[in-house]
Amino acid sequence: MEKTTSEGNGAVGVILINGRLLIDLRNMHDHMYLWELPGGGIEKGETPAFALKRELEEELGIKVKKMEWLGAKNQAVHWGHTEFEHYFLVTEIEGEPFPKAQRELKQVKWVHPDELKNIINLGWRFTDCLFFLARKLGKYKSLYHEIKNRDSRPLLSFPYFAYSGTIETWRNPKKLNHQSVFREEEAELKKILYKYYGSVLEVGPGFGRVTNLILKRFNSVDLLEVNPDFRTMLIGKFGNRVRFIDGTTEKFKADKKYNVVVCTEALEHIKNKYDFVGNVRAVLLKGGVFILTLDNTESAWRQTRDTSRKLHNISAPEYYTKIKIESMVNLLRDAGFSVAVFGLGYDYYVSIPVEHRNLPLPQVKHKKQPYMFVITASLLV
Repeated sequence: MEKTTSEGNGAVGVILINGRLLIDLRNMHDHMYLWELPGGGIEKGETPAFALKRELEEELGIKVKKMEWLGAKNQAVHWGHTEFEHYFLVTEIEGEPFPKAQRELKQVKWVHPDELKNIINLGWRFTDCLFFLARKLGKYKSLYHEIKNRDSRPLLSFPYFAYSGTIETWRNPKKLNHQSVFREEEAELKKILYKYYGSVLEVGPGFGRVTNLILKRFNSVDLLEVNPDFRTMLIGKFGNRVRFIDGTTEKFKADKKYNVVVCTEALEHIKNKYDFVGNVRAVLLKGGVFILTLDNTESAWRQTRDTSRKLHNISAPEYYTKIKIESMVNLLRDAGFSVAVFGLGYDYYVSIPVEHRNLPLPQVKHKKQPYMFVITASLLV
């Protein structure tokens, strides 16, 4: 049997048979006299599935014959502490359930899910249960929203977040994810690109996300991409609208000069930033612009991610270095650029992974910090 590190967390049985749900009434002592879904803690060396089968036999005197995993949810408040619970849909059992564990249970009964609306003393698990059932079965969505509005927990997920650059409890922020950040980044890049004309070079296009944005403004773009797989993919995606130049970021071979050079989400992977900036300056026309993005090394999001990497023994990619915005701005100014900086991601939070809920919270200098910087460096005439 596969072992798990879920010790101390829980497993919950959503026992739904013939349209009826099995619920149990907890005793007042330590259990708040709430109607709940059956289940219990996962012990050392147990999988969540094994733990649930054991708990149902110990508490209700039944054996599970058929079950499937629905999902997992962390309880922000659950009898005074935080725990992570695995939910299983149980559709076949052996035996007649009864309150076998009398110290914990007072009563068990079968109810139709709609009857939950009429039960005042519902426990916290029903909100999460109905969420998973609605997603799995395509039913109970309206019931889920009604029960959710009655949920007394302050949050349904781990309540500490890296919000812009600090750690806060927050009810209605926007969750930081790649798509939301990309949309904000692309909107800012689009505003900058539409100010310029002429020839353009993109450094490190990767999968071509920003390349696609550039080609909405320019007829063609030259690309510096050393990965042959990316080159093949980009040709297939954009055809003769892209042209590749040879060389490395520190020393590439361009047969012309450019009005615009773009480098997004690649600067941290360039080994020698000084040579790279000098090379960009050499291929820019006077009055040209160098557009680049840079992660904010001071943000709580970045510090939390770095701590998570260390816990997982995940090494950073080759030549990956942290760059402070002040250092990059000074480098560009020393190379003869006038520099403007725009911060992105003030309105997002990043949740700390639940398995790392004991992660040291990062210390930050300012209450609100951006997730990313967009830098516009104009070459002085």
